[in-house]
Amino acid sequence: MPVSSEARKKVIEASGGYCELFHDVPVPGEHITHFIHQGQGGASEDSERNSSDNLLYCCKDCHDLIDGRMRNNHPIVVEFSRDNRVLEVVDDERRKISHDQIFFHQWPTWRDAVEEYPLLADAIRRRNEAEFDLAKSIAKFRPSKKAPELFRVCPAVKQMQHATFRTFLSLIGMTFSEASELMPIGDWLNDGGMDSVRGLDINAIDALRKAPDEEVARLLGLTATLPKFYDEVDKVRVKKSGKRSHYWQWDEKTGKPTDLGLHHITPDIAEAFLLFKGNLVGRNDE
Repeated sequence: MPVSSEARKKVIEASGGYCELFHDVPVPGEHITHFIHQGQGGASEDSERNSSDNLLYCCKDCHDLIDGRMRNNHPIVVEFSRDNRVLEVVDDERRKISHDQIFFHQWPTWRDAVEEYPLLADAIRRRNEAEFDLAKSIAKFRPSKKAPELFRVCPAVKQMQHATFRTFLSLIGMTFSEASELMPIGDWLNDGGMDSVRGLDINAIDALRKAPDEEVARLLGLTATLPKFYDEVDKVRVKKSGKRSHYWQWDEKTGKPTDLGLHHITPDIAEAFLLFKGNLVGRNDE
């Protein structure tokens, strides 16, 4: 007699739908296998042999292995109780098979990880949103000769007559190099009024900022799959980006460096171009 639908359902639910035998990672199950052999002619649905406490869920390969269909000597289940979380298996030389090779013992850890994953994803999303907002905010406090020193809204700075922007940064717990990296990103986000870029890490946002304007909308649509997104960013940079640099040459007549102008140079020949011009004393990348 076959296993009852109720017992089958309990076994599959308890296993998570994965093979419970010789794996340490989730492998989809296919078959119900018996710890206690049914005997000739099978057993009734209400038999102890067909109880969910005495049934395992497994894949075809593990089912064949445990039943000896793949070789003469085969693993033997010496003790099993689902209710008591016990599964002991020995190999053909009666040596105990380690629990870390049996998914039955791994499943509780995998189940905990499945439950924790949404919390992890949410924590990362919130961290990325915080970096996003940080970039937008810090950009507004950048000192400018044409604008008031907004960083002086900081209560501690108000009490310090000679405080500088670096003083302000130290008071809010940020280094100047951190601020320098974030401010261009913040400017780009503020200029574009981008309030909906959520969940992206700051590196992805920076990659978008450096991409050609006509590609931004398309690249933004690829950020759900970041590997593909970064591949496309690299393609765009190679095909359309390159470097735009001011090159300087020493003028022997005037004794001063002369600006040779702005040149569009692909990255792979940039260094060669330096040699071609000769006597170059400096370069400022834009």
